[in-house]
Amino acid sequence: MPPDGSCAAPARHALSTAELYVEVAESGTAHARIELQVRVLEAGWVAVPLLPNGTAVSSASADGRAI
Repeated sequence: MPPDGSCAAPARHALSTAELYVEVAESGTAHARIELQVRVLEAGWVAVPLLPNGTAVSSASADGRAI
């Protein structure tokens, strides 16, 4: 429980609006783009799982910068 006596958030983050765009090429490969809003419910760094474990990702960027 937080020091001020309030209840802690049930999760460290909340996902709200999400938009997913997928393009599938004739070769069978796909390009996906996701835009989402994440609300962090506590101070500091919070890990937010976006894809299931084992999902292959060839590149990623955030705000136009490679990550």
